[in-house]
Amino acid sequence: MASTYSTQGRLELQATGENSGTWGSKTNTNLQLIEAMVDGYVSVAFASDANDALTTANASADESRNKVIKLTGTLTASRLMEIPAVEKVYIINNATTGGFSVTIGVSGNTVATIANGSIGVVYCDGTNTYQLTYYAPGGTDVAVADGGTGSSTASDARTALGLAIGTDVQAYDAGLADVAGVAVTDGNFLVGDGANWVAESGDTARISLGVGTTDSPQFAAVNVGAATDTTVTRVSAGLIAVEGDTVTLNTATQTLTNKTLTSPAINSGTLTTAVAAGTWTVSGTWTIPAVTAGGQVSMADQILSRPQIEDYAETVNAIGSIGGGTQDIDLTLGNVVSGTVDTSTTTFTFSNPSATGKACSFTLLLANGGSQTVNWPASVVWQNGIAPVLTTSGVDILTFFTVSAGATWYGFVSGQAMA
Repeated sequence: MASTYSTQGRLELQATGENSGTWGSKTNTNLQLIEAMVDGYVSVAFASDANDALTTANASADESRNKVIKLTGTLTASRLMEIPAVEKVYIINNATTGGFSVTIGVSGNTVATIANGSIGVVYCDGTNTYQLTYYAPGGTDVAVADGGTGSSTASDARTALGLAIGTDVQAYDAGLADVAGVAVTDGNFLVGDGANWVAESGDTARISLGVGTTDSPQFAAVNVGAATDTTVTRVSAGLIAVEGDTVTLNTATQTLTNKTLTSPAINSGTLTTAVAAGTWTVSGTWTIPAVTAGGQVSMADQILSRPQIEDYAETVNAIGSIGGGTQDIDLTLGNVVSGTVDTSTTTFTFSNPSATGKACSFTLLLANGGSQTVNWPASVVWQNGIAPVLTTSGVDILTFFTVSAGATWYGFVSGQAMA
């Protein structure tokens, strides 16, 4: 029977009774090839500036059988040195020139990359090739992410690990040693006595902190009863501010002479004299004498009950020339609206009526409405479901009414061709 060859080392496997007279020399050859597999060294140059492959041979010396392989040659790009697709460990020295890495492995599968000028240990599992990570004393600092410190000195190592003395961690300090020696006693304060840190309590601690009974401490603010709802702060000389809704004085009546109340909120009482100009928020029940308003009074959608109104006027929202397109009638601008239709089709929209359950109306004085097409909101309901024919040259007076926040508007013709 003829000899066969091992898969990994390509060693000659002699059949029984074969090779009479040469068996010894063949065995010696196998032993020498095993030596190459274990400790062999070979220098291999890339045949050209291109991918290359280590040589293989059965029962004789070849490049790929060696343990240590030094790669040489001049490269202009990273190149692949292909190895046999068998299980094996290599030590690869990338000694090529040109500054490029080389890859080691079986073509078409995962390969290991050896940087230029570096030595790497790679392992092939018969298909894919991987580089083993290791540290050689005197070599490149091992990064923190890889379990090292990324540094070559103790000081740099502490900095890289976030343990720089004086920055990240506290250096030894005699004062800290004093603090460590102070007894942990309930109610004690840690204060400095001019030489050391000591523990004090009661009056002794208050005096040391400057808040003794004979001291006059100054505070930017004082919280009374709670941290956020009643805060007393100094505004300026002679003025304080009190946070909260209510300040109760110690007698039923207080007289404020020549004092200014800015934007006060007063719950109840009787106004008997002139009120200073400004913005006032009034709630509760008030008895108010004759009032002359010096500015706008906002009811903020509140009820004004049983008024007797005399000599009043309504604000007119004078739109003027509408000019076609969409025209919004905003009721916050007035409940009497005037405008002139011209140029092109006009589409009206109505906005900001009173809330549902409250009656809201406005009067529209519309000039020349019939001169162009006028579209009303779909929410407008006309008598008999028919919108009025508007005057081409003249003023029509229209009234709109809603109790559903504008979900339905009732439209009425109050007058047509008024001019």
